[in-house]
Amino acid sequence: MPLQEQAKLTEKTLQGMEDVERTNTDAFDDDGMTDGGYTASSESASEKMELAKRETKAVFRLRLLVFLVLFLAAVTVCVIIYLITSRGEEDEFKTQYESAVQKLTVNFLDIAANKLGAVSSLGVASVANQAQQWPLVTFANFHQRAATARKQSGSIFILLHPLVTDAQRPDWEAYSAGNASQWM
Repeated sequence: MPLQEQAKLTEKTLQGMEDVERTNTDAFDDDGMTDGGYTASSESASEKMELAKRETKAVFRLRLLVFLVLFLAAVTVCVIIYLITSRGEEDEFKTQYESAVQKLTVNFLDIAANKLGAVSSLGVASVANQAQQWPLVTFANFHQRAATARKQSGSIFILLHPLVTDAQRPDWEAYSAGNASQWM
């Protein structure tokens, strides 16, 4: 209901209450007895009751409208807060995930480089001191170098298995039997 109509209804109600007051005071004489003036206002009383009913309905509708506006405002605020919060949490999760992935990758690459570096140092040492033709090679201090490489790489054991072709086999057998005290 528009505010202008509501203001008119309120004004009519106030005028009606003043009329009822006047009628009630006019209806009694000085001696406290009623005269016929009170019955004349009974018609206006029914109008006043009708006006009061309309105003009550108007107030009820206004209350419903206020409740609806408050409810919609509360729902809107809740939805906005949810959207802002969920976006913030998603951004935070993505940032934490990317950070964890980056740390994991860096750590994995460092570990792989260290462990493979320890084993590759054993290979470099074998090539550097090679005065003989492979596989007829004996590493100086192999057990110490292998133990160091094993500890640094975190392996359980390190084995050396040279591939010997059929053409190299007689030489390999003679070499391994002759130098058994150096590598066993």
